[in-house]
Amino acid sequence: GDRDMLLVSMRQAASISSDGEKSEFLRATASRYLANDDEQLRNAFFSVTNTISSDGEKHEVLNAVLPYAQRPIVLLAVLDAARQISSDGEKSELLVSILKRRAVTTPQLKEAFMKTTRTLSSDAEYRRVMEAMLES
Repeated sequence: GDRDMLLVSMRQAASISSDGEKSEFLRATASRYLANDDEQLRNAFFSVTNTISSDGEKHEVLNAVLPYAQRPIVLLAVLDAARQISSDGEKSELLVSILKRRAVTTPQLKEAFMKTTRTLSSDAEYRRVMEAMLES
């Protein structure tokens, strides 16, 4: 739990070449980096998350982060990272999960959520997110 060691560990995690292994590391350590409101730890976590090229693995990491997304700064980071997901299915699944958690609570979060939603190119997935928004 030493803060300096956590930062060193995350710098080393960036060099993991396997998206699956990197994703597993991030999911296993998310609480250590996101439970407290430490900007440097949070930035280190999302910096490594953004190096994952697999849409499925990135979705899994971001989904694991959602329990910490009650803090707007974490949700903004999730939405920013979600815009990098090219798979509309993976992205819309994450967006629907965010809506189900009722995490989009401020005008700034709504704007960021819609910015991410507008990156969906599939009409069906866009409709799915919009319908979920109306239900929440």
